[in-house]
Amino acid sequence: MNSKPGRRRIAALLLSATMAACAEPLELADWTVPVPEGARIIEYAHVPFEDRSQRIELVEDLVISRGEEPFYRLADVDADESGNIYTFDAGNRNIVTFDAAGNYLRTSGRPGQGPGEIGTGGRIAIVDMHLVHVSRNRLNVWAPDGEVLESRNITFTRSVELIAGTDVGILFGSYTQRDNEGERYRHVVRLSITGERELEYVKLLNPGPITFTRETGGTTFSSSIGVPAPAPTFAASRQGDIYAVGGDEYQVLAFTRDGAVRWALRTTMSRPILTEARIDAALQRLAESRLPGGVSLDPRRSEVDWPAELPALASGPSAHPFRDPIRVDGHGHLYVFPFIPDDWDRPERPVDVYAPDGEHLLSGMMEITRWNAARDQFVYAVGTDPVTEEYRVIRYRLIEPFD
Repeated sequence: MNSKPGRRRIAALLLSATMAACAEPLELADWTVPVPEGARIIEYAHVPFEDRSQRIELVEDLVISRGEEPFYRLADVDADESGNIYTFDAGNRNIVTFDAAGNYLRTSGRPGQGPGEIGTGGRIAIVDMHLVHVSRNRLNVWAPDGEVLESRNITFTRSVELIAGTDVGILFGSYTQRDNEGERYRHVVRLSITGERELEYVKLLNPGPITFTRETGGTTFSSSIGVPAPAPTFAASRQGDIYAVGGDEYQVLAFTRDGAVRWALRTTMSRPILTEARIDAALQRLAESRLPGGVSLDPRRSEVDWPAELPALASGPSAHPFRDPIRVDGHGHLYVFPFIPDDWDRPERPVDVYAPDGEHLLSGMMEITRWNAARDQFVYAVGTDPVTEEYRVIRYRLIEPFD
């Protein structure tokens, strides 16, 4: 291990432990994610953004573009144990597989609703060398040789939103559903490779985006206000560890694949206040928008139920560069991305990195749009050509200043 990063890591841990044990304890928010009694609690002091000098580097290692057969709307990427790269083209509604050198191997799926056929949108995941695609509640599974093994409807929900695959045969997923009182909850669950719901990890309140509704000429129009809202989500390692966040406070709950809580972590990061300037900007965007028929949404401030505070963590899941709150790299390290202020004008983003046991490894910066998947020392992302704007897959080598 490099001695300097090692000393920094030990110093950070000692600082956290000292602050927690001294006469003035850390001032931490109450738990907003369910923490079972007896769970191991980890608490850290938040590192201000201006004090983060270390960087996590990403070096472009491979670029895949289709040339004469360009991707139409590249939506997701994953990789298997052999380094083969799977690309989901939501526009062509197929999955194109390449080897680790970027050479074409096969195309799976085609538009439709039959066996091995792909509906609109969705996600892909590699589960123990099997390719899984889920679009709303439709699931397809292909064997490593491209044979269709499973094609069926998932019955416990109308739409699975996120999925994550593992090397131990487990598929994780999340979906949102209203309870009997009409409240929206995000469920994070373990699935079988055939789409059966096997275990629930958390059920977190998911209020969804702030919206404004107006009735004009007998027609009701609704629009998102454009203010970040807490969005519960999860990330998983290839080994089957899973992490859930509630989205509002800086809190993480870590599980084993079998549902046991390994630890619960939180930091002293305060949630930013929703400023009057942000409210004015959101109202201005609505006032300038035009709906079909020339209808204008021009709400008054009093017509919207504005929150007092914004999320402490990035407000994902989303394709927006800075909205993913958590990721897991190919070594099982957990990356947590704090919420950034309105005036953030740097190409890099702050990130906190933790070991699988919750040990704090780094509070630093990294520059990347977002990554869709990780395997070994690589992360895989969807990008666009800076000249042609055509979609492409980029594999980066992740260089971390710690072991």
